[in-house]
Amino acid sequence: MLLVRDYPMRDNEVSRVLEARKYATGDENLQNVFDSVTQLCCNLFQAEISLLSFIEDDIQIVKGAAGLAATTIKRSESFCSHAILSSEVLVVLDASRDLRFRANPFVTAAPFIRFYAGAPLKTTAGFNIGALCIADPQARQDFPSASRSQLGQIAKLISWRLDELICGHGNRAEPRHGVDLHGMISSYGKKPVSAAIQNISIRGAMIHVADTPIPRGEEVVLSINTTAIVATVMWTRDGLIGLSFHRPIDEADLARIQKPARKPSSTPPGLRDGSSTALAR
Repeated sequence: MLLVRDYPMRDNEVSRVLEARKYATGDENLQNVFDSVTQLCCNLFQAEISLLSFIEDDIQIVKGAAGLAATTIKRSESFCSHAILSSEVLVVLDASRDLRFRANPFVTAAPFIRFYAGAPLKTTAGFNIGALCIADPQARQDFPSASRSQLGQIAKLISWRLDELICGHGNRAEPRHGVDLHGMISSYGKKPVSAAIQNISIRGAMIHVADTPIPRGEEVVLSINTTAIVATVMWTRDGLIGLSFHRPIDEADLARIQKPARKPSSTPPGLRDGSSTALAR
Protein backbone atom coordinates (compact mmCIF):
# COMPACT_ATOMS: atom_id res chain seq x y z
CA MET A 1 0.00 0.00 0.00
CA LEU A 2 1.37 3.37 -1.01
CA LEU A 3 1.48 5.85 1.85
CA VAL A 4 1.22 9.46 0.71
CA ARG A 5 3.01 11.90 3.02
CA ASP A 6 2.51 15.65 3.14
CA TYR A 7 6.14 16.36 4.03
CA PRO A 8 9.45 15.65 2.25
CA MET A 9 11.64 12.66 3.11
CA ARG A 10 14.60 10.74 1.74
CA ASP A 11 14.86 7.10 0.68
CA ASN A 12 16.49 6.11 3.99
CA GLU A 13 13.52 7.35 6.02
CA VAL A 14 12.75 4.03 7.73
CA SER A 15 16.32 3.62 8.98
CA ARG A 16 16.50 7.31 9.90
CA VAL A 17 13.36 7.10 12.05
CA LEU A 18 14.67 4.02 13.86
CA GLU A 19 17.87 5.92 14.61
CA ALA A 20 15.92 8.93 15.85
CA ARG A 21 13.94 6.71 18.22
CA LYS A 22 17.14 5.38 19.77
CA TYR A 23 18.31 8.90 20.49
CA ALA A 24 14.88 9.92 21.79
CA THR A 25 15.59 7.73 24.83
CA GLY A 26 18.61 9.90 25.64
CA ASP A 27 19.66 11.27 29.00
CA GLU A 28 17.08 13.64 30.42
CA ASN A 29 19.90 15.38 32.28
CA LEU A 30 20.60 17.09 28.95
CA GLN A 31 17.34 19.02 29.22
CA ASN A 32 19.11 21.95 30.87
CA VAL A 33 21.80 21.83 28.18
CA PHE A 34 19.19 21.85 25.40
CA ASP A 35 17.38 24.82 26.92
CA SER A 36 20.65 26.69 27.46
CA VAL A 37 21.75 26.06 23.87
CA THR A 38 18.50 27.37 22.43
CA GLN A 39 18.67 30.47 24.63
CA LEU A 40 22.28 30.97 23.53
CA CYS A 41 21.21 30.73 19.88
CA CYS A 42 18.51 33.36 20.41
CA ASN A 43 21.09 35.72 21.90
CA LEU A 44 23.90 34.92 19.45
CA PHE A 45 21.81 35.23 16.30
CA GLN A 46 19.34 37.84 17.62
CA ALA A 47 16.38 35.61 16.94
CA GLU A 48 13.10 35.46 18.83
CA ILE A 49 12.80 31.64 18.68
CA SER A 50 15.20 28.72 18.87
CA LEU A 51 14.33 25.00 19.01
CA LEU A 52 16.29 21.78 19.33
CA SER A 53 14.20 18.89 18.06
CA PHE A 54 14.13 15.26 16.98
CA ILE A 55 12.15 14.38 13.85
CA GLU A 56 10.22 11.12 14.02
CA ASP A 57 7.98 9.64 11.34
CA ASP A 58 5.09 12.09 11.72
CA ILE A 59 6.05 14.58 14.44
CA GLN A 60 8.77 16.96 15.50
CA ILE A 61 9.62 16.36 19.17
CA VAL A 62 10.90 19.55 20.78
CA LYS A 63 13.65 18.77 23.30
CA GLY A 64 14.78 22.31 24.02
CA ALA A 65 13.06 25.62 23.34
CA ALA A 66 13.42 29.36 23.76
CA GLY A 67 10.72 31.77 22.67
CA LEU A 68 8.12 29.15 21.75
CA ALA A 69 6.08 26.93 24.09
CA ALA A 70 5.77 23.69 22.13
CA THR A 71 6.54 20.05 22.90
CA THR A 72 5.53 18.55 19.55
CA ILE A 73 4.86 19.92 16.07
CA LYS A 74 3.13 18.12 13.24
CA ARG A 75 5.72 17.10 10.70
CA SER A 76 3.54 18.49 7.93
CA GLU A 77 3.98 21.91 9.61
CA SER A 78 7.65 21.45 10.49
CA PHE A 79 10.37 23.64 9.01
CA CYS A 80 12.95 21.30 10.55
CA SER A 81 11.58 18.40 8.51
CA HIS A 82 13.10 20.20 5.51
CA ALA A 83 16.35 20.96 7.36
CA ILE A 84 17.14 17.25 7.85
CA LEU A 85 17.13 16.63 4.08
CA SER A 86 20.65 18.03 3.74
CA SER A 87 23.93 18.27 5.64
CA GLU A 88 23.96 22.03 5.06
CA VAL A 89 22.22 24.71 7.09
CA LEU A 90 18.79 25.46 5.63
CA VAL A 91 18.10 29.21 5.42
CA VAL A 92 14.74 30.78 4.63
CA LEU A 93 15.00 34.56 4.55
CA ASP A 94 11.26 35.23 4.14
CA ALA A 95 8.92 32.27 4.62
CA SER A 96 5.93 34.26 3.35
CA ARG A 97 7.60 34.31 -0.09
CA ASP A 98 8.74 30.68 -0.05
CA LEU A 99 6.45 28.19 -1.84
CA ARG A 100 7.29 25.51 0.74
CA PHE A 101 6.21 27.55 3.75
CA ARG A 102 3.99 30.49 2.81
CA ALA A 103 0.79 28.56 3.71
CA ASN A 104 2.31 27.06 6.88
CA PRO A 105 0.21 27.87 9.99
CA PHE A 106 3.36 29.04 11.79
CA VAL A 107 3.71 31.62 9.01
CA THR A 108 0.08 32.66 8.51
CA ALA A 109 -0.65 32.82 12.26
CA ALA A 110 1.33 33.31 15.49
CA PRO A 111 4.27 33.30 15.82
CA PHE A 112 4.22 34.57 12.17
CA ILE A 113 7.62 33.13 11.25
CA ARG A 114 9.42 34.86 8.42
CA PHE A 115 13.12 34.07 8.92
CA TYR A 116 14.31 30.50 9.62
CA ALA A 117 17.70 28.78 9.77
CA GLY A 118 18.12 25.13 10.74
CA ALA A 119 21.19 22.91 11.10
CA PRO A 120 20.76 19.11 11.11
CA LEU A 121 21.75 16.92 14.06
CA LYS A 122 23.73 14.09 12.46
CA THR A 123 24.63 10.84 14.23
CA THR A 124 27.87 8.90 13.79
CA ALA A 125 25.93 6.54 11.50
CA GLY A 126 25.21 9.47 9.18
CA PHE A 127 21.49 9.94 9.88
CA ASN A 128 19.97 13.38 10.38
CA ILE A 129 17.74 12.73 13.38
CA GLY A 130 16.71 16.29 14.09
CA ALA A 131 17.71 19.93 13.89
CA LEU A 132 18.83 22.97 15.85
CA CYS A 133 17.04 26.00 14.47
CA ILE A 134 16.40 29.70 14.94
CA ALA A 135 13.36 31.63 13.72
CA ASP A 136 12.06 35.16 13.82
CA PRO A 137 8.92 37.10 12.77
CA GLN A 138 11.16 39.57 10.94
CA ALA A 139 12.37 38.65 7.45
CA ARG A 140 16.08 39.11 6.74
CA GLN A 141 18.04 40.23 3.74
CA ASP A 142 20.90 37.81 4.48
CA PHE A 143 22.24 35.21 6.88
CA PRO A 144 26.01 35.38 6.32
CA SER A 145 28.22 32.33 5.89
CA ALA A 146 29.93 32.99 9.23
CA SER A 147 26.57 32.75 11.01
CA ARG A 148 25.66 29.59 9.10
CA SER A 149 28.96 28.07 10.14
CA GLN A 150 28.41 29.00 13.80
CA LEU A 151 24.92 27.46 13.87
CA GLY A 152 26.26 24.33 12.17
CA GLN A 153 29.11 24.00 14.66
CA ILE A 154 26.75 24.29 17.64
CA ALA A 155 24.58 21.55 16.10
CA LYS A 156 27.67 19.35 15.69
CA LEU A 157 28.60 19.85 19.35
CA ILE A 158 25.13 18.73 20.40
CA SER A 159 25.32 15.73 18.05
CA TRP A 160 28.67 14.69 19.49
CA ARG A 161 27.32 14.98 23.03
CA LEU A 162 24.31 12.84 22.15
CA ASP A 163 26.60 10.24 20.59
CA GLU A 164 28.67 10.12 23.78
CA LEU A 165 25.60 9.46 25.88
CA ILE A 166 23.79 7.05 23.57
CA CYS A 167 26.74 5.30 21.98
CA GLY A 168 29.38 5.32 24.69
CA HIS A 169 31.91 8.05 23.82
CA GLY A 170 31.51 7.55 20.09
CA ASN A 171 31.68 3.75 20.04
CA ARG A 172 28.38 2.62 18.60
CA ALA A 173 29.11 -1.02 19.44
CA GLU A 174 29.05 -0.51 23.18
CA PRO A 175 26.20 0.79 25.23
CA ARG A 176 22.82 0.08 23.65
CA HIS A 177 22.64 -3.69 23.47
CA GLY A 178 20.15 -5.70 21.45
CA VAL A 179 18.68 -8.17 23.90
CA ASP A 180 15.89 -10.68 24.27
CA LEU A 181 14.59 -9.89 27.74
CA HIS A 182 11.17 -9.88 29.31
CA GLY A 183 9.90 -7.79 32.17
CA MET A 184 6.88 -5.91 33.47
CA ILE A 185 5.93 -2.27 33.05
CA SER A 186 3.53 -0.44 35.33
CA SER A 187 2.32 3.06 36.03
CA TYR A 188 0.19 4.69 38.70
CA GLY A 189 -3.32 3.27 38.89
CA LYS A 190 -2.77 0.76 36.08
CA LYS A 191 -2.26 -2.99 36.12
CA PRO A 192 1.32 -4.13 35.30
CA VAL A 193 1.68 -5.63 31.82
CA SER A 194 4.30 -7.80 30.18
CA ALA A 195 7.04 -6.03 28.21
CA ALA A 196 9.50 -7.46 25.67
CA ILE A 197 12.76 -5.52 25.96
CA GLN A 198 14.47 -5.07 22.59
CA ASN A 199 17.49 -3.06 23.72
CA ILE A 200 18.73 -1.40 26.87
CA SER A 201 21.52 0.92 27.99
CA ILE A 202 22.43 2.51 31.30
CA ARG A 203 20.15 5.43 30.40
CA GLY A 204 17.17 4.03 28.56
CA ALA A 205 15.46 1.12 26.85
CA MET A 206 13.27 0.25 23.92
CA ILE A 207 10.42 -2.13 24.76
CA HIS A 208 7.40 -3.68 23.08
CA VAL A 209 4.06 -3.84 24.82
CA ALA A 210 1.15 -5.48 23.06
CA ASP A 211 -2.30 -3.81 23.01
CA THR A 212 -1.55 -1.47 25.90
CA PRO A 213 -1.17 2.21 24.95
CA ILE A 214 1.10 4.18 27.27
CA PRO A 215 1.16 7.92 26.49
CA ARG A 216 4.32 9.90 25.96
CA GLY A 217 5.46 11.69 29.12
CA GLU A 218 3.99 9.13 31.52
CA GLU A 219 6.15 7.99 34.43
CA VAL A 220 6.47 4.21 34.61
CA VAL A 221 8.35 1.47 36.43
CA LEU A 222 10.16 -1.16 34.37
CA SER A 223 10.77 -4.37 36.33
CA ILE A 224 13.31 -6.93 35.09
CA ASN A 225 13.66 -9.90 37.43
CA THR A 226 14.44 -8.23 40.79
CA THR A 227 15.45 -4.86 39.31
CA ALA A 228 12.94 -1.98 39.21
CA ILE A 229 13.78 1.13 37.16
CA VAL A 230 11.79 4.39 37.18
CA ALA A 231 11.53 5.86 33.68
CA THR A 232 9.61 8.31 31.51
CA VAL A 233 7.98 7.34 28.20
CA MET A 234 9.67 9.44 25.51
CA TRP A 235 7.84 8.10 22.45
CA THR A 236 5.39 5.39 21.44
CA ARG A 237 4.81 3.84 18.02
CA ASP A 238 2.77 0.71 17.18
CA GLY A 239 3.37 -0.92 20.55
CA LEU A 240 7.06 0.05 20.60
CA ILE A 241 7.99 2.35 23.48
CA GLY A 242 11.14 4.37 24.13
CA LEU A 243 12.02 4.87 27.80
CA SER A 244 14.42 7.33 29.43
CA PHE A 245 15.58 6.25 32.89
CA HIS A 246 15.32 8.90 35.61
CA ARG A 247 18.78 7.92 36.82
CA PRO A 248 21.45 6.00 34.89
CA ILE A 249 21.75 2.44 36.13
CA ASP A 250 25.11 1.02 37.12
CA GLU A 251 27.12 -0.80 34.44
CA ALA A 252 27.35 -3.84 36.72
CA ASP A 253 23.56 -3.86 37.14
CA LEU A 254 23.16 -3.57 33.38
CA ALA A 255 25.44 -6.58 32.85
CA ARG A 256 23.55 -8.57 35.47
CA ILE A 257 20.18 -7.68 33.89
CA GLN A 258 21.37 -8.85 30.48
CA LYS A 259 22.97 -12.05 31.75
CA PRO A 260 20.81 -15.09 30.82
CA ALA A 261 19.16 -16.86 33.71
CA ARG A 262 21.09 -19.93 34.80
CA LYS A 263 19.60 -23.28 34.08
CA PRO A 264 18.96 -25.60 37.04
CA SER A 265 22.06 -27.55 37.95
CA SER A 266 22.22 -31.19 36.91
CA THR A 267 24.82 -32.00 39.58
CA PRO A 268 23.67 -34.81 41.90
CA PRO A 269 22.38 -33.38 45.21
CA GLY A 270 25.05 -35.15 47.22
CA LEU A 271 27.87 -33.42 45.35
CA ARG A 272 26.44 -29.88 45.06
CA ASP A 273 27.60 -28.43 48.36
CA GLY A 274 31.09 -29.86 48.23
CA SER A 275 31.68 -28.96 44.59
CA SER A 276 30.31 -25.45 45.00
CA THR A 277 32.39 -24.81 48.09
CA ALA A 278 35.53 -25.98 46.36
CA LEU A 279 34.94 -23.73 43.39
CA ALA A 280 34.16 -20.76 45.61
CA ARG A 281 37.49 -21.18 47.36
